[in-house]
Amino acid sequence: GLQKSGLKEKSFLIFQIQNQAMFLKVFWACILGGIIPAPVAVPEIYENSSSQTQKLINVVKLLDNALIVSDQQGEVNRIVAENNLPAKVINIDDINNTNNLGKIVSVKSDDSCLILFTSGSTGVPKGVLLKHQNIMHMSAGTIQANNFTNTEITLNWMPLDHVGAIIFLCCLPIHLQCSQVHVPTTYILED
Repeated sequence: GLQKSGLKEKSFLIFQIQNQAMFLKVFWACILGGIIPAPVAVPEIYENSSSQTQKLINVVKLLDNALIVSDQQGEVNRIVAENNLPAKVINIDDINNTNNLGKIVSVKSDDSCLILFTSGSTGVPKGVLLKHQNIMHMSAGTIQANNFTNTEITLNWMPLDHVGAIIFLCCLPIHLQCSQVHVPTTYILED
């Protein structure tokens, strides 16, 4: 579905996905297809005055002509139009409901695989472009330093746009071949 939407190898895909299961499905589809995920926190409310919305706007401007995949398509389309942003929004249902499996690409260890953004609290967020080797070396070092085995079970309750969630609690368990559990942040933080 992603490649059919026009995404090519080494292109950026901005994530505006609230649903964790869908986020992870699209994340791994990107990795397998050589597409670079750019997760950005989904704003609580899509208003230009919101700092979360401003971060999304700034990221769209930084990744000129990037596609956005969202399960909040109406809201994201409105923000894109109101701010005259150079982006196209793809509805997650449109790529999820396809039987067309994408092509798995071969990657090199020094190929870019993920871009994470700083909070932007002091201005425009900065993108940190990670390569496959960055994530694999971090995973291998963490596994070795902690004597982790494939019998571990990781529990993530952080938002998936956070480096700790996506790298330590999503990528590391794949490297380790252990089980991982993801629960919504709100579930943990509620009374």
